[in-house]
Amino acid sequence: MTQESEEIALLREENARLRAQLAIATAGHASAVQGAGASDQDPFDAQVADQKTLFSDFIEHLPIGLCLVGKGGKVLMSNPA
Repeated sequence: MTQESEEIALLREENARLRAQLAIATAGHASAVQGAGASDQDPFDAQVADQKTLFSDFIEHLPIGLCLVGKGGKVLMSNPA
């Protein structure tokens, strides 16, 4: 039982960290695209893709429903639990 509690605590910490990173990436992407040339956008897009992969891997193991929504309101990934 203690191990489960520790795992849940770690998942909650990771969830908070991923939410913060995703919010930063989403906000940063909008401003970066406005001011960046085409060659500058590729590395940033790769970083955002990495964040989506982390998020996707993370939500597979959550016992609650969670989704990643794009700026336009489109659901990018979801875990309906």
